[in-house]
Amino acid sequence: MITATKRLLSGTPDEVRTTVEDLSHDQDDPEYLAGSWLRELAVKLAACDSLTVSVVSYDTAGYKLEVTLASAPNLDPIVIGRSRPGDHCQITLERWLPIHGEPDIKDAANVINAILAASARHNPVRGEAQCVGGTLAVRAPRSGAYVPLVKAVTTMLWT
Repeated sequence: MITATKRLLSGTPDEVRTTVEDLSHDQDDPEYLAGSWLRELAVKLAACDSLTVSVVSYDTAGYKLEVTLASAPNLDPIVIGRSRPGDHCQITLERWLPIHGEPDIKDAANVINAILAASARHNPVRGEAQCVGGTLAVRAPRSGAYVPLVKAVTTMLWT
């Protein structure tokens, strides 16, 4: 049987970093190094007031992140894992979207489009990410303005 332990990440970025480092201390060197970027992602996400971030660690090795909107804690989280070398993360997003009638279909199409656009390498709003007003936002390269893309998409998904 595999045992999983879930721990809420909260506090200052340094406190969150210490927590995820402590959870990784028993990993062998290659596994520890491969998890470096996922740990930094955990710190960045935990700094956003609009998100609740937990780390789920397994006794068999490794861990994943679970992220929810702070305003909707009872809904299923987005689960974030990493590739073996640690240079990519995979998000698992399972949501039921209503498609009963034209307004619902339009909203579902917009959510799907926004998720795919945010994932595309050629996305015009790709850029530096940071928390702006407690919400994860990305800087649009052309205007330099921060766009709360994640808040818009997650709000549609969780409401």
